[in-house]
Amino acid sequence: ASHKAVRYRSVRVVAEMVSHLGEIEYRIQDKEAPVRVQAVIALSKLCGSETPDDLDDSEELTAIDLVEVLAHDPAADVRRAALLNLPLTPANVSPILARTRDTDPLIRKVVGRGRSRCPCDPRALTIEQRELIVRNGLGDREGSVRAAAARVLGTDTGSEGREKDGVKKEGGGGETGPETEQDLIAFLKMFDLVEGAIAEDALLSVLTTRVDVFDSLEFSENYWRELTPEKAFLGRVFAQHCISTKNEARLEGALPVVTAFAFQIQAAYNDLLERVQMLAERRAVGNEIEEDEQDEQDAKEFILGEMLLLAVDLDYGDEIGWRKMFQLARKYDLPGL
Repeated sequence: ASHKAVRYRSVRVVAEMVSHLGEIEYRIQDKEAPVRVQAVIALSKLCGSETPDDLDDSEELTAIDLVEVLAHDPAADVRRAALLNLPLTPANVSPILARTRDTDPLIRKVVGRGRSRCPCDPRALTIEQRELIVRNGLGDREGSVRAAAARVLGTDTGSEGREKDGVKKEGGGGETGPETEQDLIAFLKMFDLVEGAIAEDALLSVLTTRVDVFDSLEFSENYWRELTPEKAFLGRVFAQHCISTKNEARLEGALPVVTAFAFQIQAAYNDLLERVQMLAERRAVGNEIEEDEQDEQDAKEFILGEMLLLAVDLDYGDEIGWRKMFQLARKYDLPGL
């Protein structure tokens, strides 16, 4: 205002209000839900400037009060206000993710929207936290919540890397095969593939909701020659998805040649057996096994397991390939074949 008296009175009113801000904390326990909503919004404005060093031993951070409201307030509107206004800090990750099991579907949907309520890059979350989002989001009883979680998974698949590098996707069909493959591999690295149910649900959600990703995936001979745990998992789940959706055209282009794949299984089995024997001999003489060495053995074992699962669905119209695979199954007593 141009008049000094107006400016003075305005600042005086604000000063009087600030001196009584502590009373707002008691309003989060008011009997009226609309009052509690406004109290939560007001308290959230104070959290950003508050640190533990500013408080006495008997005082608690305002954020802790908001977390309590988020977890225990009986009114959905109040919990939603706390969820939307709670500061996004690492300490608040677990309370926010816990709302994926809230009784109110709108709150579950808000959490499932992802970036607006995700406190950090998905890669900075723990495996357990990522799997909690997928399990609760895709397993929700409300279709709108499941759809929101599926959209988030489809959006998160590879969207960070290229956009950070200044490459923006122009539309649904603009991605090429190699880019999509690397995106999905990076996506799968965020999950525990050994306990693969959650990772498989997440990948199937992406393949279902992102038709452009599904259509652009390519599985050449080189793909099957250089398998990693993520690539083996991707190939196997993709093939089983094609079978379940009766997409014969995509399945035929994805499956490897039986004869070549049989030789790869044989090589993978021999490589794993040699490594198991080597580590067993070292343990027998008292040598300590490095964690990286054990991880490498586990990776080889996982790859072989995925190859065997995929081998069940191969086209055995090729008699040479069928005989080779049958020979392997008898020689090594391979499970599932």
